[in-house]
Amino acid sequence: MPFSLLHIAADSVSPFDVYIHVPNDVETLRKLPIVVYLHGAGERGTNPADVLREDLRSVVEELEFPAIWLFPQCNADHAAFYGAMETRVIKAIESVLLKFDADPARIYLIGYSMGATSCVYLSARQPEKFAGIITIAVGITWDEEQLPPSLPDENIKELFVSMFIAPNRAQFIAERMASVPVWFIHGTKDSACSVTDSRDLALELQKRGAKPKLTEYEDAGHNILIRSMREPGLFEWLFEQSAKQNSNR
Repeated sequence: MPFSLLHIAADSVSPFDVYIHVPNDVETLRKLPIVVYLHGAGERGTNPADVLREDLRSVVEELEFPAIWLFPQCNADHAAFYGAMETRVIKAIESVLLKFDADPARIYLIGYSMGATSCVYLSARQPEKFAGIITIAVGITWDEEQLPPSLPDENIKELFVSMFIAPNRAQFIAERMASVPVWFIHGTKDSACSVTDSRDLALELQKRGAKPKLTEYEDAGHNILIRSMREPGLFEWLFEQSAKQNSNR
């Protein structure tokens, strides 16, 4: 089945459309995993098609694993998937779980750049919901001036400061998402999001008994999305993860 739009209307969020991709034989399959792709800052807006770069479409179509893919879009007035955008992601997942009888124990996040930061944020907020995450060029080092104006309340503002501005931000994040398996991928020459962010998070997770994976691309910069999506063994590893296993750690 090709990519298609799913319309979602929920009481707690304005109606929105989200692109999905499902296997051709989805009608005969049950308890499929859900892969939620969170895009970078350049794809924000109100046209859901902007999320689906042609090279990204090709990679998703190449993959042989039966899964349902979700491509929520972040509004331009948000700097990541928080507040109403976090609600949008959760509502999209809930809709797909219901519509396709998908597996609630195998919900995965993959994010690039702003989307990778959002993966960390969401998994720290709700670690029990996600079976595993892949971050590509994650950034957790913000200046105070970068705090977005659209943060919904003071609690979320304090959380953003603790996760992305405070000196001990890597430790703070690791304490909250240590139960979630994660594979970090980063270019060593990334000038937009330093590779030290991935290294620091991986180290702090290891200190807490987790077993994160870290892949560094020597001499690569920020634009590593498609290369990362084709990393050998990446999706084999991802689909082995289960929220049921995580809860027993």
